[in-house]
Amino acid sequence: MLSQLFTLYGDVIPLKFTPMEANLTDLLKPFDNDWKQYNSKKPHIKRMGLSITSLDGLLTGHPDLDSVKEYNEIHGLKLDEPDFNKKTAVVNASPSLVNITSKFASLGRSHFIKFGAGGFFPYHRDGNFRLPAKSFRVFALVKGSNKSDFVWLQEDKRLELIERKWYAINTFKEHSVFSFSDDTMIAVLNIPVCEENINVIIDHMDIS
Repeated sequence: MLSQLFTLYGDVIPLKFTPMEANLTDLLKPFDNDWKQYNSKKPHIKRMGLSITSLDGLLTGHPDLDSVKEYNEIHGLKLDEPDFNKKTAVVNASPSLVNITSKFASLGRSHFIKFGAGGFFPYHRDGNFRLPAKSFRVFALVKGSNKSDFVWLQEDKRLELIERKWYAINTFKEHSVFSFSDDTMIAVLNIPVCEENINVIIDHMDIS
C-alpha cells in the first residue's frame, strides 16, 4: 500500500493542505522555553526540537526528541513512531497544524526542528528496517527555501521545496539535510500506515 503510493506518484509528493503560516515564529512564541536539544546525546549538532506529539502529550522532549532506537536499547523498550500519538498544546497554536493533523486517522512522532548554522542530519534512512513499514513522513520547510539557507539531498539530488508547503517524502531512501543559516525550520509529521491515512494523502495530492 505505502510502496504503491511512492511507486505510482514519486518520492516527493506535493500536498494541498493549508500551508504553514508565514508568521509561525510569532505563533510559537508561547513555547519559546519548550524547545529542547534534538537528540540530547548529540548536543554538538545545532538542532532544537519542539514536540507536536509525544508519548504523554507533554513538552519534556523525552523520549520524543531523542533517538527512539537508542532510547529503546538503553531502557529495554520497543517504542515505535506510532506510539508517540498524543497531541501537545503546540498543535493549537497553528491553524495549519490543526487543519492537517485533523485529516489523519492517527499521528505518530511529530515535531518542529529548528537548525542553527551548521546543523544537519547526515545521510540516513528513516524507519526501523522491518517490513511492513509502520509509518511514513510528511514535511513542511517552514523557513529556509533558499540554497544559501538550507539543502535537502535525496539520494544524489537536491530537492526544490516550496517554503511552507506540505510534502509526503519517501525518507526510506537515503537522504541528508544541512543548514547554512541560524534561521531555518522544518515540520515533521510521522503518519501511521493504514488505508485511511494513505487515502488522505491521495485525496490531497497537488499534482497536475
